[in-house]
Amino acid sequence: MRIKGAVTKGVVVALLLTLAPITAFSAQKITPGSTCKVYNQKVTHQNKVYICIKSGKKLIWNKGVAVVKPTPTPTTILTPTAFTRNIGDKPDEVDGFQLKVVYVVPKDGKDRELDLDGTLQKIITEGNNFLTKEIQRKFPVDSWQGNYDIEFFKSTLTKLELISMRDAHRVLFNEMKIFERKDVNRKMYSFWIDIDSLYNGTACGYSNINDNRHAIAIGPQCSGRSAQFEDNRVTAWVHESLHGIGVEDTNGDGCEFLSHEPCTSLRYKIDPERKFYVGVSTVAGSDILNRRVWSGFTKDTSLVMPCRMLENLEGICTIGENVIGPPRFQWKDFSSAILQDVTDSNPVFVGNGIKSQKPWGANNEYTCSANFVCPSTTLSEDKLGIRKYRWVIDGVIGEIFTILWQR
Repeated sequence: MRIKGAVTKGVVVALLLTLAPITAFSAQKITPGSTCKVYNQKVTHQNKVYICIKSGKKLIWNKGVAVVKPTPTPTTILTPTAFTRNIGDKPDEVDGFQLKVVYVVPKDGKDRELDLDGTLQKIITEGNNFLTKEIQRKFPVDSWQGNYDIEFFKSTLTKLELISMRDAHRVLFNEMKIFERKDVNRKMYSFWIDIDSLYNGTACGYSNINDNRHAIAIGPQCSGRSAQFEDNRVTAWVHESLHGIGVEDTNGDGCEFLSHEPCTSLRYKIDPERKFYVGVSTVAGSDILNRRVWSGFTKDTSLVMPCRMLENLEGICTIGENVIGPPRFQWKDFSSAILQDVTDSNPVFVGNGIKSQKPWGANNEYTCSANFVCPSTTLSEDKLGIRKYRWVIDGVIGEIFTILWQR
């Protein structure tokens, strides 16, 4: 899943995205006590949030909780005048979810020191200013000593390798051994690679839906001014970040920011009619205002922050109540399912699993295949750090998977 686009020297002409489909739930009238289909699904109806709960052997809508709209906390826009090179991740000055920018120079690439001359800092600020203008929200940015904490990384991969591969964001995440850092704060890793393009020369950026990682190319062919932005690389990082919090491409007008169509005027709007993914979640997979990712809203537990399974049977979840499923396997059927915590020597019972097509919750893109079922249970965790789990299905012990619990 990636942004594809015609790349010309000096300006990105168009950004397109090819995505695997994600189940989106249609708007519906909710009646407390009526049946529902997806365990722990949350739906907002008439200023109340209703949750699909288990009652005996049935799934029903609960009584609902009134929506309390939080007041955004003003945050200071960083306008640093001097920059230092950050090797590794510095101590966080921001708690909770945050954008983490990594300046990546290929093995055979020239270090243009874009993290030291203010270039990358300006792109971050311009992107957040665009978001603020369009949706009155912006991403918290990992910061240290009053500046953005932009991490520098010299990759062992060459320019050609990075340009041609289809998953540079995953490869770099693993090359940097980021999971092993055991971050206490949840971060969206944005790899800004100093190359001219990605995906065999067809993209300036790409991401998976609901992923905490994406990659953008920041070389000359993906940069330049546009009619709207001083630096057109703004479009790439904001575009990929929105995919990272659950939004698919839309079929809107070309200047709708996530539209498949090219924007001839190069003046983008973020869901201007509020019909795709701002305030609604029935068309493009996610209501971005309902995500716990914005400055001033990262501690609001009424907002959504789904778990994410990565590679190597590793995943990340935010402390609190979460829906937990299997890391990869599915079953034709089962009679019993038990989730165990196996962090210590003796397995500890966590919960009984129910059959579900959305085992990691309604807001996660993982869906069981047709004619298969997956175990799912609700788990509440308030301690940061690593825990290990396994499913026992009809008495058969499954594989162990790891979850890093974060703020």
